[in-house]
This record gives sequence, structure tokens and C-alpha cells, in this order.
Amino acid sequence: MLAAVMAFPNEIPIYFREHKASVYRSDTYYLSKFLVELPVYLILPAIHATVIYYMVGFNCDKNSFSVFLLTDILISNAAYSLGHILSVSTSDANLAISLTSPFIAIQMLFSGFFLRRAVRTPAFLTFIKYGSIFNYGYDLLMLNQWENVQEIECEYDIELLCLTTGGSVLNEENVRRKNKIVYIIMLLFLNILFRISAYIILWIKGKRSASFYKSFFTKIKKKITINV
Repeated sequence: MLAAVMAFPNEIPIYFREHKASVYRSDTYYLSKFLVELPVYLILPAIHATVIYYMVGFNCDKNSFSVFLLTDILISNAAYSLGHILSVSTSDANLAISLTSPFIAIQMLFSGFFLRRAVRTPAFLTFIKYGSIFNYGYDLLMLNQWENVQEIECEYDIELLCLTTGGSVLNEENVRRKNKIVYIIMLLFLNILFRISAYIILWIKGKRSASFYKSFFTKIKKKITINV
């Protein structure tokens, strides 16, 4: 996410100047930058998911691995997209980096894992979970790992101390048992929403910059005319 946060601050002044000179449009600039960075956003999460999956020892099943890989890529890209929102919102790289930690903390605190363990959470704050990338990713990964597990070996003599099936694990964690496609669609939706939001912010800043320069040079032209 830090790489995404640092993607725009240093380029914003150049973008303003070239956008004002009609070298390219905002959508052309943002789309080309997205396409150039896309291979990195796909390859790095894929490597991370592959290493983690087999190191931890998750289900040795092709379908489970495919879902895990896709989830990791979607969560990573949603984080990159969120980083782009912070990146285009300010031309100060230090400020963008400073805002990263609070944004990540909010995303994590209102994910499924922590929110379900909170004793008292104000009702109006619970709506933040619908914008949390970890909320859907957590449930999807839990379903992917435990949904088809029929038996879990118990290390104790008393089975009441153990969760003996994958279903009991999901019940213990209060995981919502929806179709995996629903969670994948929601992660895709957040990716698209964050990307569009970043583009809109960039477009608005470009428009403001263009109007500012236009009014600025108009005033200068008027002053020169009056002096002459």
C-alpha cells in the first residue's frame, strides 16, 4: 500500500502542468498509469499467496488454492486502490504516508475478526465494516479453509474442549456462510469503487488547477492591457 501511496505526490505538479497544456486528459493519464502498474499488482500478490499457502499448510486442493490466490490478489489490489485515494488527495508525500496507518487501522478494526469480538460497538460505527477490504476477505478465506472440513483431530481426551468440524470453527468465529462468489463480487466492487474514487479526485484537482491557471493568466493579461 505504501508503494501506491507514493505513486502520485511527486507527479502531481507535472500532471497539473501537462494537463493544463492539453498534453493528455485525466482519464488517459490515470488509465495508462494503472495499466503500467497492473503486472506488479498481479505478480507480487500471486507470489506472496503461493509462498504463504504452502508454508502454512492450508488445504492441498486446487480449488481452495485458486480461491486463496484470487482473494489475496483482490485484497492487495483493493489496498493499492485505497492507497491511490490517499496519494491523489495530497501532493505532500509525507502527509500521504502519515495518513496510511490510520486508514489501515480503521480497515482492520472494522473487519470481521475484531468487530465480532467487540463487547460494545456503537451502531453507527458498524456500517464502516461494509467498506473494509478485510471484512469480506476474512470471511472468504475462513470459508475456503474450513467449509469442507468434516473432522478435526482433538489433542484432548474431552471432545468438548475441541472444535471437531470445520462447521464448528465457522460457527465459533461467527462467519457468515454465504456463497464465495458473493464475497469475490464485493471485493471486486471495492476495487472498482476505490479506483473510480481516486480518478474522480484526480479529475477534480485537474479541473481546479486548469481553472486556476486560466483565471490567473486572464488577470495578468488584463493588467498588461490596462498598463499599455
